This record gives sequence, structure tokens and C-alpha cells, in this order.
Amino acid sequence: MSNVKIANVLNNLPLIFERNIGQYDNKVQFVLNKKECTTFFTDKEIVLAFRSNEKIQELKELDSSNLYNTSLRKMEEYQINVLRVCFKSSNKIPQIIGKNEFNCTLNYFKGEDISNWKCSIPLYEKLLYKEIYNGIDILYYEREGVIKWDFIVEPNKNINNILLNLNGANNIELDDNGDINVNIKERILKISKPEAYQNNNDEKIESSFGIDEDGNIKFNISNYNEEDSLTITISVSFDNFNSTCVVDRANSIAVDEKNCVYITGEVGFQNFPDKKIYKNVLSGKDYGAFLVKIDTTKKGQSALKYAAYIGGEGIDEAVGIAVDNEKNAYIVGATNSIYEFPVTEKSYAYSYPGGSKTGFLIKIDTKKVGLSSLVYGTYLGGNSYDYAYSVAIDKEKNVYVVGLTNSNFGFPISESAYEKNNDDAVDVGFLLKLDINKERKDALLYGTYFGGNDSTSFSALAVDDNGYVYVTGVTQSKDFPVTQNAYETKFEGGLSSAFISKFNLNKTGKESLIYSSFLCGDGEEAGYGIAVDSRECAYITGVTNSLNNFPITQNAFQNSISNIEGSGFLIKINTQLSGEKGLAYGSYIDGNGSDVCSDIKIDYNNYVYICGFTTSTDFPVNSYENGWVKNGYNSFLLKLDINKERRKALLLGTFLRENINDFALGLALDNELNTYITGYAHSISEDRSKEKEGYYEESSISIMKVSTRICNLSIEKSQYNIDVEPGGKTQYEINIINNGPDVATDIRITDVLGRGITVKEISVSKGSIHQLGKEIIWKVSELNIGESAKATIKIRVLINSEISEKETFINVNDNIYCSKSSI
Repeated sequence: MSNVKIANVLNNLPLIFERNIGQYDNKVQFVLNKKECTTFFTDKEIVLAFRSNEKIQELKELDSSNLYNTSLRKMEEYQINVLRVCFKSSNKIPQIIGKNEFNCTLNYFKGEDISNWKCSIPLYEKLLYKEIYNGIDILYYEREGVIKWDFIVEPNKNINNILLNLNGANNIELDDNGDINVNIKERILKISKPEAYQNNNDEKIESSFGIDEDGNIKFNISNYNEEDSLTITISVSFDNFNSTCVVDRANSIAVDEKNCVYITGEVGFQNFPDKKIYKNVLSGKDYGAFLVKIDTTKKGQSALKYAAYIGGEGIDEAVGIAVDNEKNAYIVGATNSIYEFPVTEKSYAYSYPGGSKTGFLIKIDTKKVGLSSLVYGTYLGGNSYDYAYSVAIDKEKNVYVVGLTNSNFGFPISESAYEKNNDDAVDVGFLLKLDINKERKDALLYGTYFGGNDSTSFSALAVDDNGYVYVTGVTQSKDFPVTQNAYETKFEGGLSSAFISKFNLNKTGKESLIYSSFLCGDGEEAGYGIAVDSRECAYITGVTNSLNNFPITQNAFQNSISNIEGSGFLIKINTQLSGEKGLAYGSYIDGNGSDVCSDIKIDYNNYVYICGFTTSTDFPVNSYENGWVKNGYNSFLLKLDINKERRKALLLGTFLRENINDFALGLALDNELNTYITGYAHSISEDRSKEKEGYYEESSISIMKVSTRICNLSIEKSQYNIDVEPGGKTQYEINIINNGPDVATDIRITDVLGRGITVKEISVSKGSIHQLGKEIIWKVSELNIGESAKATIKIRVLINSEISEKETFINVNDNIYCSKSSI
């Protein structure tokens, strides 16, 4: 298979300079948050803060009971190293101006007290220090991913006034290339050799760095016209730097009908370091939830549509997200912020319910700005620990939440519950249905415990058009509730089993459970993702290490696994059929390493999309543009037609490599069959990998867009009569057919005319066609599966004509992938 179109959505965004309106220390005017460091801009200095190596987080083995296990992102304290860039003898109070303001602003919904929220914070693409020296400005911006500093010198101003002092560096050296290398705790900040220009940047001037006897950096510029303005540009790059936070990660993603993606997860906050010391501590309390909305059809400032931080004084983790048709985002997760979490006045639970962690639900209207955009916020929990993992919305805007709870008192349970009690205080799943337009306790329409005498967790849910709720997860309970019509009523395998449970919440008590089945073999399983089609069939994905008795069908994509490190799986259950008839499809998703399937979606053709991560060297992909990375986890995306047998089911399989270790956690699918995958990436420097194999030094958010529209386009060009007399007329035809499996859109066919041929008439059965010079350009906006179209070109053949039979080719829009094109 040829190249698959994969794009990093974050590359659509420029640098984002954030104005300080009280969310940081009052000495700070602007803040720039990048993966490598957080930069604070003050009147007197620029302060770069980044995490040191003094504490390293071990990436622990995946706990099959919970994909979002907090052991994967243990909150520890990390030393923060600081580099201060001081402008010697500069103006005491330069004017710092944000340039190229975004239409989007930033909100900090941090704390219970609304008066302390910092909202509608302006964001800028560039930052200008005006008159840092007399007649000298500095402009900060990004070009092609590189941070640039432009020193803009007015005519007849003294460049020798510019002196940069770097405080906090272990060593500063000027290398043979003319670059300055700043050593900071074995990390190198590189400042590239300056480039100087005059005459509107048309004339390059010889320039270099110098270091004076006090260690200050200066510019050496020779033979320039002092009567003209001068621009000196330096580039700043980070070699082997850690991120300022080890746990930045995105857990879930959703997309609306305009191809805007909504991402949630958790990030770290770096506070302004005290000037009296050159170390600072980054600890667990500095982590919070976030929501970002990005228009994937745009780039630059216009791509960012909404941004907010959410949380309180504790650790706030956002795990699940859903979006309704009015662009409201619903976020669920867990928090231990007791006093300062942003709950709204008439929410279901205004006060922290107790326990070490509690679930939460937040609703944000991304069409609104600032304070008014936070529509709803509530705790969801009881007297022990509670985690909300997944959220869904129905047509009436009712909100469904599932997760895990250990609470046996105070948890939101309704009179209509399937199970009202958790007397033994074991870990059980929970399912809630809320109408958040109602106040306080009236908002709870349904709430139930669900489990057995051992641990159970609900990982994901889906709601169909009839209002039925489908849930998957993991249980260790032999007495987990199953129904008589279940595919599998007994759990006789290993320590844990996946499951599928279906609820009708219009019924009460035990009648609300209308289907429930184990999905297990002789090993351990966990369900992580679920989707549902219009025929009440549920598609479940997750992880298993069962070698035997796992529900595999005869037409499986893969009917065996190669080891017990862990395999992904895909199961389709028809919940309207009983017993073994209910198993419509079952397959491993496996290679020779450890494989985890984390999320699943289906399209209008019921093609299946699965994302996850693997260490397998032979994982089933058919696109090798983003190859497998040695000694690490690789995120992947699969598109399957499970109506086809065995390996024919694989329509598309690709790695989504961005780093040494990529973990794809969330998946979304738009109406144009673009998929969006989010998660996080760990990376490690080569020198430390030899010393401490298995330890990772940074975690960063990843958001990938993959064009998964697959069209097998065939094109045929008929021969025309080459024996026609000079000046005679003839014609030929171009036929195109879409062999599927998807509808083709925005097709452009170009036919190059030979020498000595003139076009007399052109016509098409579909689309539009015109001549442009020596090219015939035929455009077809849409071609359905199995549909064909024809173009007829009538020509006159002149003397010494050159006949071309093969100069016809297809170009297509970015959201379509051609697996075959022939002439």
C-alpha cells in the first residue's frame, strides 16, 4: 500500500504567548509554554524553566484492569532548573507587546470561587520587547518550528549596547560553527550564529557572536550602513531537553461536524521560579485537566478555537469527552481537589463527597467566551474513591457516565437502580444518567452500582439511537451479572474477564439489564473501547492474553496469538440474538510483542477503526510510511472490513510514529472518514537509554489526523485512430470507476495532450472538464462505490503529431487515499 496521509494536528498551531492577568506571579507579563521548557517574560529578564534529570519516572507495566491507571503517571516531585537571560544595562521598563492576537482566548477554571477564575486571557503569535535598548526592539516568534529572536536596530543606534547575560548555565562556549552552546545540567541550549540583514532583508551582513571578559554575549557586525535599519536574527533550539512536566497527556478526543477536534487530558503547570534560587520543585499539585478545541481545516491563529484549564488545589485528571451538536463539550474524570474545584451553584453535588478521589462532570460551551463558557460542573462520588472514565450524550442531551467506585455510602444511586448497594465496599462499576438542565438531586435520572463480589470497572460506553446503553470494561467477579441470553454466562478463565452489558434505562431494577455476557478465555482480558451500530450490535476492543477458549470466529482476521505478553482483540456481539448466535465476529489483533487496543469507532458502512499501541515487530499493517520503532511502543491505527475473511479484512493499517514510545488512547472519526488519534508520547535520550533502559524522561501530548478514506480507483484511456489523415478528426475516451470500499471525493484527472493535437470538443458524463494549455482537466466531486464516469475528447490531428497514450493521471484531495490507479 502507498503512503497514508498522516498529519500532526499540533503542527497547525503557532507559538502561543499567554498574557499574565493574575494566573502567574505579578512580575511576569507573558508566558510561553513549550514541550521543552516554560518561558517567562518579565521587564528585566527572560526566564526559562525546564525539568532536570534528578528524578526519573519508570514506565510501569500496563495494568490490564485499567487503561488509565494512575500508576502510569505517578505524581512525583521533580527539580526544575532555571536559565535567566538578562539584558545588561537595558531600559528599566521596556514595553512588552503581544503581536498577532488570536481570536481564541484562554480560561483558567481553577478553584471554587468564581471571582478568582482568570478568563478571556489574550493569546498572541509573536511577542515584542519595545525599546529594550534605546532604538532597539526584540521580536520573538517561530518559523518552521524554530524559535527566532529578531533584534531590530533603528538607524544610527549602537548595537554594542546589546549584552546578554545568561545566569544559571554551567558553561557557555562558542563552537567552531559560530554557535553558542549553553550547558545546563548536561543539557544543551543552542543559540545559532547570528544572521544580519539590511535593505528590507535583501542584503546579508557578515555577523558573529562575541563573549566579553564578564561572560556576556554580544554581536560583532562588520561593514554595515549605520544610516539604515539593521535586523539581527538568532535561532534558539533545545538539544536533549526534558519537558517541564512528565505527565502531559491527552486521554480522549471527539470531533464535530465542522472537523473541529476536542481534546482533554491533564498537563503540568510550571510556576514562576523564585529569583533567589535557581531550582524549583514541580509536584503533583501542579497538574490539572484541560480542554482544547482545534479546527483541523485551518492553520495558524485561526486553528485554535477554545482553550481552558480546569481544576482545583489537588490533582485533576480528565479521562473522557463527548461533544453534542451545539458544540458543547462534556468532560469526565477524577479529582482530589476538595475546596477549589470549579463546581457550579446548582449542580448535582456542590460539595466534595469524601474519599481519596471523586469523579467529576464538566460541561463547556465552546461557542462562548470566558466565564460564561463553563455551563456546568459537579462532583460525582461517594465516601470512598471514585473514577469517571467515559461519557456519552443522547439525542435529548442527557448525559451518561460510567466508571469505577469503591463507595458504599453517598454515591448517586437512584430508586430505579439495577443494584442499590455496595455493602462490602468492593470496586464496582457504575452507570449514571443525568439531565443537567435540572437542579441538584433532580438531575439524577438513573444511577446504579454494577459488579460482583470482586473488582469490576466500567471503561467505556456507547448509546444507540433507541437510547440503549452499552458498556464494556473488566471484572474479576465470578458472580458478575449476566443474562440468560448471554453469549458466555460463565467466567472460568484467568484473573479477569472483559464483558459487554446492555441497559434499557426506561426500565427499573433487574429489568433494566437486557443483555450481559462475559468475553473471556483461559487468560486475562479487559475491554477498553466500545461502539454500536444501528442493528444493536456492539463492537468491543481491548486486551487479552488468552491462548485458548477466547471467542474467535471462523472468519477471524487473526485466529491465534503468538505469545502471552498481551494481544488486542475485536469482538462483535449481536445483542438481539441469544447464546453462541450472538457472536458475530471475534478476532485477535496481534503480533510477536505486547499489543493493546485502546479505542474503537465504526463508520456508516460498519467498517471498524481501532487505535492502540504495540511493541510487535510484525504487527499487521499494510502501510510502512511510518515504520516500527525499535525497543519501544508504537501507536497504530487499523481500518477493518470484518465482512471479509482473514487478512482481506485489513483495509488500512499504519503506525503513527511521532516518538520513541507512542501511546494512542483516544479515537474520533469525522463525516469525511478522517480519523483523529490522541494520546501521549514518551521519549528518552540515547545516552541515558544505555544507562537506564526502561526509564523515560518526558511525556507530551500527541494529536494525529489520518485520512482513512480508501478508494480503489481504476482509469482506462481508449486508443484513438492513429491512421487518421493530417487535419482529420478522431476521438478517445477516459473512463474511471470507483471500486471502493469508500466513496471517492474531489477527484481531479489530468490528461496531457501530445504535440500537434488540437481539441475540438470535450464532454463528460459526470463532473466538469476544461482545457488548460496542453492539459485536459476533469474534476469529479463525488463518485460512489461501483460508480463509473466517462469523458469524451474529440480532437483534430495535425501534421507531425505526437500521440500520447499514457500521460493521464489522477490527483485527489487530501482526504482520499488511492490504493490503485491504472491506465
